[in-house]
Amino acid sequence: MKINTMLPRINKNENMSISKKIFWSKFIIFFVSFVGFIGAIITIYSYFIQQRNTKLHYEIISNTNILDIKADASQFDILYDGKSLKATNENVRIISFRVINVGNTDILKTFYDDNDPLGFCITDGILLKKPEIYETSNQYLKDNLKIFSDSSNKVTFSNIILEPSEYFILKVIIKYNLETSPSIQPIGKIAGIKSIQVLNKEEIKETESFISIVFSGGILVQLVRGFGYTLILIFMVVIIIILIIAITEKINKKKRKKLVNYFKVDPKYSYNKMDDAIFNRFIEEDIAILNIMKINITSEKVLNLRYKYAIIKEKKERKYQDFAHRTDIKPIFYKRRIDKTLYIIGKMITDGLVIKEENKLKINNSMKKTLEQFISFLSENNYQNQDNFMTGEVDITDEVKKEKMI
Repeated sequence: MKINTMLPRINKNENMSISKKIFWSKFIIFFVSFVGFIGAIITIYSYFIQQRNTKLHYEIISNTNILDIKADASQFDILYDGKSLKATNENVRIISFRVINVGNTDILKTFYDDNDPLGFCITDGILLKKPEIYETSNQYLKDNLKIFSDSSNKVTFSNIILEPSEYFILKVIIKYNLETSPSIQPIGKIAGIKSIQVLNKEEIKETESFISIVFSGGILVQLVRGFGYTLILIFMVVIIIILIIAITEKINKKKRKKLVNYFKVDPKYSYNKMDDAIFNRFIEEDIAILNIMKINITSEKVLNLRYKYAIIKEKKERKYQDFAHRTDIKPIFYKRRIDKTLYIIGKMITDGLVIKEENKLKINNSMKKTLEQFISFLSENNYQNQDNFMTGEVDITDEVKKEKMI
């Protein structure tokens, strides 16, 4: 038997719930791709913007006198080699400083000049003992760094590999005259370094500019940093989008609930408790799904015809899926679809708008009347789908075409 009936096509404003999901999934995919692209550009730019430079700092961590002789400390004194420092107007100072590679390249052993080794000398003071290695940033420095000192207050280091951000800390004990101020003076020559700066704590903070902090590190550091920042940004944006959607949806539901309450007190309408299923569906999913339901229940003949065709199509798709699974044929274009018509009819059966008796569907005429009356009420009040800006041309029904064999 051939059916020459063309069922009505669902217009684009009746596809909200599915179109909204499609819109947001496409939007998130596009946004994630865009942010990833920007993150990659920033990472590449941050790497190439860096000029390869070799830089070494001596950073003063602490600079402390053993005794403040200028203070009222008449009961205290310091003896060195059996002599009173107070009597000779002298004091002892302990200076701790860090030797750190603040550049972005390794300082290799070949960078040192053997005729002018790296180290420091004491000005306006006398080195009381050989400096101690107080701390190192890695085991290599701990095992290989050697300290050499002589009677001329000159201290030198063995040639060691110093990678970016690696360091070692020295503790120096100095005797000095109170009329002078002892200091550390760098000595030695390293290829690529014109001069070595000695900085105190305050100066260290000032020299760490925002750009140097952001773009510090090698290519691996920049790649990991860029990837991490991109993931964090994507996560934050997704959270913001989810919050915006949730808040917007909550506001829209509140508006729809208010409209339902207005309709319930409309003199033209006589409230029935089973109609709450229609109202709840409207509150949760907006008007589009009500319009689809209204079209589906135009007549029982149309409804059953569409339902039978949807079942046939569903069975065909299941067969294809089983065949693909058995033969291990999984075309890239194949995607299991849940029939949209069965989905809508399932909702109508759940709501009581349609009653299923064996394989035949019957329309609940009382609820059908309420549905039509409610849609008419919304139209009279100029209510429109609150998500129209997101809806597109997505066919959510399987229409029975002319001369289709049942």
